[in-house]
Amino acid sequence: MTTAFVRQMPHRQPTVLELAEELREAKATAQMALGRVEQIAEQIVYARLRDELHPASFDELLTVPGAAEVLKVDPATVYQFISTGGLPVERIGESKRIRIRRRALDQWITERSKA
Repeated sequence: MTTAFVRQMPHRQPTVLELAEELREAKATAQMALGRVEQIAEQIVYARLRDELHPASFDELLTVPGAAEVLKVDPATVYQFISTGGLPVERIGESKRIRIRRRALDQWITERSKA
């Protein structure tokens, strides 16, 4: 009899064997969750090391479509953010191509999330 079925029968108290089975199930679930937590922690460590070893990638120059991809919006929306003066940009070359520093974009996102 499964533990879920036993719980649906309020007039019946579970047996020691049923409680032991429920404990085994809970332990297995906890071990799987702990394993996933350890995987995520390891990914965080690797990501931090990667960013420390390659800081230039953190401060890369993005195009408007690249910034739009990061923000998950249409490029026209990025142009709106720029025109309102909220999103800092750099103009590159004689043609004054627009570029956005990744670090500035991340700071802008953080500031907007606080507001």
